[in-house]
Amino acid sequence: MFLVHLLLAVVLAVPADVAPPWFDLGFALPGTNGPPRFEASGPLTGGSVLRLDLLQARENAHAYLVVGFSTLYAPYKGGVLVPAFDLLVELPTNSQGEIHLQTHWPNGAPAGFPVVMQFWIDDPEAPQGRAGSNAVGALTP
Repeated sequence: MFLVHLLLAVVLAVPADVAPPWFDLGFALPGTNGPPRFEASGPLTGGSVLRLDLLQARENAHAYLVVGFSTLYAPYKGGVLVPAFDLLVELPTNSQGEIHLQTHWPNGAPAGFPVVMQFWIDDPEAPQGRAGSNAVGALTP
């Protein structure tokens, strides 16, 4: 399913605030500040810099980065949880409703290895108390 959405994003030229090889897979669920926006950049080569930015989320809230190595597309809190639930990282948003992460992509990931990420943010203005960012995905070169 991930490859289908990846191909559709390329063919349809889905607008995204993500840099190649990343694609915006959509499915944001609005909260206090509208739909939270997730941006990703980095080439996914061993040791390269990976930058992840969450914008327009609720200020000073608990946010949860869901990382999957496949897609799930499951109903969740009135939205869609896109990544499979392989890793969960809890992080706080700042006073502007943002999170800025920078790390290095690990060595040894095989070519064509998928990664899909999405943030979920505690937000009482969201349909069921949690807003969701757009999901982003990429394949390792």
